[in-house]
Amino acid sequence: MRKFIPRKLIELPTQWLLLPIALVALAISGLFGGLRPAEQSDVDTAAVGQHIDGQPWNATVVSARLARSTDDLPTQGTANHWIVVRISLLVTGDEPVSVRDTVRMRGASGLVSATPAMAVLLRDGRDVPELNPGLPETFDFYWEQKPQPAAPKSVLVDVFNEIQRENSFTGQLIWADPEVKATVTVPVSGAAS
Repeated sequence: MRKFIPRKLIELPTQWLLLPIALVALAISGLFGGLRPAEQSDVDTAAVGQHIDGQPWNATVVSARLARSTDDLPTQGTANHWIVVRISLLVTGDEPVSVRDTVRMRGASGLVSATPAMAVLLRDGRDVPELNPGLPETFDFYWEQKPQPAAPKSVLVDVFNEIQRENSFTGQLIWADPEVKATVTVPVSGAAS
């Protein structure tokens, strides 16, 4: 009968030593559901003009159009243009919210950022960073797009939602953990003008 010699174990290639460890880790992971596909979140699809009930704001995506860069609304690149999406918002929470944090855009190549560059208040043309509770307002959100061979026929606008939870440091209730509440496919009208 042969005796087990620890020195022989050290002489084995590293791959042979890691294989049993990997198999044990895979078995443990499988026992706890580690091989199951991740669950998809419940993201609604909304139509243009449909009221989206969210927290801490409600939104209605109204329309989208292209706009050229102007002296009042310059783009970073001289050949770039704007995709402008009109959205009505109402803050339902008890604190002001950052207007630009309410939506993101997907589905258009050449976007400078998924976050809007500006949120211009329709009634007076000001770029407004925050919206106070209980005041329904309509905004034109501006996303800058680099020149493309063809203008987008539609874009996807994700309307976000936040969860009110306790801040682990202060114990106060805060709105946090943004996630997509609904996605709206918005037809884009007109050439950049």
